[in-house]
Amino acid sequence: MRVGKWSICAKCGCEWSYESGIGYFNAIYHCNKCGKEKIVTLTDGDTPRIKPKRNGGVCDCGGIFSMKNDKRFCPNCHEQMPNNDLEEMLWD
Repeated sequence: MRVGKWSICAKCGCEWSYESGIGYFNAIYHCNKCGKEKIVTLTDGDTPRIKPKRNGGVCDCGGIFSMKNDKRFCPNCHEQMPNNDLEEMLWD
C-alpha cells in the first residue's frame, strides 16, 4: 500500500508532500543518505505485476535506495526530518 504524507521543515519552513510504499503500478524507493526518490514501474504494458525488490539499488550519493527507509530530508535545505509527518492519504 502506498502512503502520501505531508511534512514541514522545522529549520527553513519548507512544506512538501511525498509518497512511499508499493502501489499496483509502481514502487517508490528513497535513498537512506540523501532522501532522493526513485520510482520503479511494476508493470510492462499488459504483463502481470513484477515483484518489487527490497533494495532499489545504489544512489548517486553512495546511499542505498530502500522502501523501508524512514529518513526524510527537506528538499530545500536538506535537513534530516524527524519521522513525525502527517499521513495525508492511503491507496493501493
